[in-house]
Amino acid sequence: MDKPSTFAPKPEQLASLLSIGIREEAKEGEAQDAQTMREWLRNGLASQLPLDTADAGSLPVVLGRPCPELMALAGRSLGEVLLDPQTDLSVLKTIKEYGKTLSARASKGPSRAGAVAIYYAAIASAVLFHHEKITEHSYKSLARSFQMLIEKPWMVPELVGLFIEVRKACHPKVE
Repeated sequence: MDKPSTFAPKPEQLASLLSIGIREEAKEGEAQDAQTMREWLRNGLASQLPLDTADAGSLPVVLGRPCPELMALAGRSLGEVLLDPQTDLSVLKTIKEYGKTLSARASKGPSRAGAVAIYYAAIASAVLFHHEKITEHSYKSLARSFQMLIEKPWMVPELVGLFIEVRKACHPKVE
């Protein structure tokens, strides 16, 4: 018969140690996912606006035709356009639809999360810079969505700043 060891952990202690290890592995996985999502979003915001009508994923295809407002933005990154208070409202509407289309194509993962962020960034820019709500979502719903995006570990700082400002702008308008 084996003698009990004074150094062996009790079953509760062993369970606690194992659960700590599992939580740490989950945190590492979440951190890697957050990094992947952050990189996807950064790349998306750094890319130039897709204005090639031959490209099925381009903005003019979403719009149905190229528009002069979009053509004037050729060469600028999506992030620059979204954060520019001078960006025309029609361009923001088009980017919102572009984000919606991207998110519908991606069932999950970094591309879906990034597309949703682009969608909400376009809405945020319209509310903040043009005082226009370009969605049927209520201001209360938008404020909640912006708060959730702010709290995402993968969110990029430039969009966090935009979402913080627009969330403040939404609160007085809560229906």
